[in-house]
Amino acid sequence: MTNYSIYGDEELCRMAAEDPKAEEYLLVKYKELVRLLARNYFLPWGEWDDLLQEGMIGLLQAIRDYRSDAGTGFETFAGLCIRRKMMNAVTASKRRKHSAMEDFVSLDSPAFQNEDGTGLYGVGLYDNPESQLISKEDAGTLRKRILDSLSKTEHTVFTEYMRGLDYREIAAKLGKTPKSVDNTLQRIRKKVRTILNE
Repeated sequence: MTNYSIYGDEELCRMAAEDPKAEEYLLVKYKELVRLLARNYFLPWGEWDDLLQEGMIGLLQAIRDYRSDAGTGFETFAGLCIRRKMMNAVTASKRRKHSAMEDFVSLDSPAFQNEDGTGLYGVGLYDNPESQLISKEDAGTLRKRILDSLSKTEHTVFTEYMRGLDYREIAAKLGKTPKSVDNTLQRIRKKVRTILNE
């Protein structure tokens, strides 16, 4: 039995063309990355699992399309493919329902950036120094305005969500229904969108 853990990601991508087990190993290895990136988006008219599925398809495409001679590491390439697939799902949802994007707020916004210009999970989101500088200057103010706008319940739900819990986990922890948590998160997104649009 092959020990895939001894191989680098780039080598595993090459192996995956002929070895389905190598492909499966990479899918399992990067499944958590898909979950983390999926938390940055909201898919109106869809379920959480739909967004995860889109992300996994993006990951599969990354494994099959990756070329090490392009000068980009596999993890970076995979992150781009996963994000693109999720954004395409949001765009498709917009075409199905005109109001779909009204509830969409990316948690990649400057209000949720770390001081080093990375996102909630350490993924760099700004490509140039100017964007990074603007993000750093605005982040503190935006974050404070957003948090100040939340009710006590919204703040609690938001905090648990940003810690990585899904709707069902938050509901169980707070003694609420998943629908109640979903409604709270939608209210939070609307407040965030309003503040970011001001």
